[in-house]
Amino acid sequence: MKIYTRSGDDGETGLYGDQRVTKSDEILDVLGGLDELSSWLGICIAQSDPGRTKTVMQQIQHWLFDAGAWAADVDHRLDRPAFGHMVQELEASIDQMTADLPELRAFILPGGGKLGSSLHASRAVCRRVEREVSRAVHNYSQCSELIPLLNRLSDWLFTAARHSNAAEGIAEQEWKQQ
Repeated sequence: MKIYTRSGDDGETGLYGDQRVTKSDEILDVLGGLDELSSWLGICIAQSDPGRTKTVMQQIQHWLFDAGAWAADVDHRLDRPAFGHMVQELEASIDQMTADLPELRAFILPGGGKLGSSLHASRAVCRRVEREVSRAVHNYSQCSELIPLLNRLSDWLFTAARHSNAAEGIAEQEWKQQ
């Protein structure tokens, strides 16, 4: 199977089903953002030691592909992914990591070790994708179901960054107004 099809050479691309849209369509911002976020998680996974956090990140990559398929399914042919279950799993993982962390009393600057910094960058990408999804909802109503997942995922990424830095013994840098 060849990787290239030439079907997008005219500035259009196909969604799941038969619909074609221009490559500037807002749904492609959503799909591209989900792909970028999954790629950032791939970087995080490459920097992780085996364990619970790495396993959760690998699961999240699968969920992001599910979310992308759902967003691209303008003909509503696919079964709805279990977004509520995904959100619950993220919340349980957040609670588990938070139990090991000191109470957050101030805004912290993104950074830390390699993994912590990559998780913070992933969080920033996740928040951008959430905004892209919010803009796409008026033309692609199925995208509304992605918002709680992305909202909770940004919380998970923030907590995972803090947890990673704490595990490495890297102190959080609190924001101080200059």
